[in-house]
Amino acid sequence: MKRPLSIKRRKQFRRRPQQAVMAAGASGTGAAGSVAGTPSMGVEAKGTVAGEAPPPPRPQPGPETWGWQGADQTSEQIARQINQSTPQPLRLETGQQASVATEVVKATIPIVPTLYPEEPDGAVIVHNHITINIHNVEFREFNSKLDDVIRLLRISNEISGETRDQLIAEIKAGRALLAAPKPDAQLIELLLRRPLLFIGKTASGAIIGVAATAAVALLGKLTGLW
Repeated sequence: MKRPLSIKRRKQFRRRPQQAVMAAGASGTGAAGSVAGTPSMGVEAKGTVAGEAPPPPRPQPGPETWGWQGADQTSEQIARQINQSTPQPLRLETGQQASVATEVVKATIPIVPTLYPEEPDGAVIVHNHITINIHNVEFREFNSKLDDVIRLLRISNEISGETRDQLIAEIKAGRALLAAPKPDAQLIELLLRRPLLFIGKTASGAIIGVAATAAVALLGKLTGLW
């Protein structure tokens, strides 16, 4: 035979169904519970319906949410840094500016290396070579004019320093090349014609400029290249 429940146990038994109903109602509103098993998000969860996803979180302020004024200032700073890091044109001693890349492209001359034979007494192969008679009058006249140019370069006030030394070295190398059995026409252009044209243009009107211009004319007559 079952024992009768005490008055205290009866009151606890009666309260349990009421607490379950209150919990179910709270889960539907989302104010204190959750929606269909989804954890509550406080105030943001109000008004949500079971089966709908909760609203996305608000984006936090960051660099991507700056105003236009801040973005413009950042772009100006970046542009200023890029301009400062960009190589500037070469400033020459004469005060003129020139782009190194442009000058190199303009001065580029293709040179094909000499092909040497397998046998020591064989013939060499020189691309675009010419034949020069070093025993004729034209060669002696040109050689004498080069001596005048080199002598005037050493005492010239128009051209001095490193440029003078480079010009003298290239002219001497070009003159030695003319005595080769098969001188390369491109090397003659590089080591003789270009330096002499530079001297004639830079020191135009001076004695050395006149001598260099005359040497270019004699070289063209000797080689037949121009």
